[in-house]
Amino acid sequence: MNSLVQALVVDNDDGRRNKNILALHRLELEVMTVKTMRSALHLIATCPQIRVVVVNWQLPGIEQSQIGAGGIRVIQTAKSRGHNIFVVAVGCAPNVRAADKALDAGANKLLLDPASGDELCDLIRPQLSRLLAQEEAVTEELELAGAPS
Repeated sequence: MNSLVQALVVDNDDGRRNKNILALHRLELEVMTVKTMRSALHLIATCPQIRVVVVNWQLPGIEQSQIGAGGIRVIQTAKSRGHNIFVVAVGCAPNVRAADKALDAGANKLLLDPASGDELCDLIRPQLSRLLAQEEAVTEELELAGAPS
């Protein structure tokens, strides 16, 4: 597994979450998974190795009735870390406005259900070389500065 790039799958739908985990393993990514917004926010804050986030944009917020609020907050928090993170928002779009909210929050790509694991891989694979190059540059910079990597 590539320890430089970790992926986080955030989804309360077991079937879609498991399908996405399997797809990311095919890309040789180390995958973490959570079902709630709160758990996702904690991992994003404490795991700087996360470079790929696959999130259900319809994930509830703290209140279960806030459909979509959790997914949007996860996207916003991930993107606030900068350009070195790639976010794919997944879910079914009952209307264009719901999908637009995910893009407005900062998602790089949308993936509409029913989507295959191959489609997810096709979205992420081109980004991996860029993400790896950024990680290697940071590691090299730290080594040159004498800091432990």
